[in-house]
This record gives sequence, C-alpha cells and structure tokens, in this order.
Amino acid sequence: MTNNSAPTLWYRQAAGNGDLVFAEPSEALYTDTLNQALRASTWGEFRKLMPEDQYEEIVMSQYEYIGEPELVPADEDEFDSGIVPGYHDGDYPPWLQKDMEDVLPENIAKEYGTIASTVLNGNYLSLPPEYEHQIVDSLKRQGYVVERRDDLSFS
Repeated sequence: MTNNSAPTLWYRQAAGNGDLVFAEPSEALYTDTLNQALRASTWGEFRKLMPEDQYEEIVMSQYEYIGEPELVPADEDEFDSGIVPGYHDGDYPPWLQKDMEDVLPENIAKEYGTIASTVLNGNYLSLPPEYEHQIVDSLKRQGYVVERRDDLSFS
C-alpha cells in the first residue's frame, strides 16, 4: 500500500541520450499520450489519440492559420509527425529532462547529476543510469514513492 500524501515520481531511461528521466506521473502520462499520437499512421488515428486541445492547436497552426481549413487531411490520409511544429527541433512533445531540476530534490541533482547542454534545447540535468539504485534509494529515504515506468514513452 502506498502513502497517498507522499510525492510520487516515475522514471525511465530516456531513449535519446540514455540518461534517467524522472517526472511527476501526470506529466509522464501526458507526454506518453502525445508520443503515442505522434506515432499514428493516419490522420484519423492521430486525431483519436491526440488530446483535443493539442489536435486543434496543431491543425490551426498548419491549416487554418494559412487560411486553408478545407485542406485538413481526411482521417484515412497518411500522418507524418514532421508536420507538427517543433517536432523535428525536439521542442515537441515536452522534453521532461530539462525540467528535472524543478522535480527532484536539490541534493539528488548535486550528488548524482551534471548539467549537460544541447545545441537546440539548452541545458538539462543529466543523470547517468549507473546511479539508478542510489538515486531511487535516496528518493525513497526522503519520502518519495518511486516507480520505474518503461512501459511509457517520456524523456
């Protein structure tokens, strides 16, 4: 049984750089939902999987903004995630590693992490996977509920 008042963090090894990424469950689930939608093969599947507000924003930015709302692809049309603004730049969906300093206790960041930098997306907290057990144990000692979630897609 878990303590409902204890802060909960989910984590996994990031696909892109192999570092550990920790996130609040709501952020991890939301980012996973976006990633699932971005893997859709058709516009209909994308529309079904993408949260409605995000779908509308993407369609508005690509079709209605340019004054061509009638060009919105049909459900059976092939979907390419590259049409989503920021996708190829790494700006979308949210990159949770860059926010980890706000999620993790300062002592974890200082003891196990380093500040790394990317050309396009700036600085982020890098947590090497070899510190996984120490980080998880330390978080649990500090009252966190920590769960590894390799079934989700967030980084």
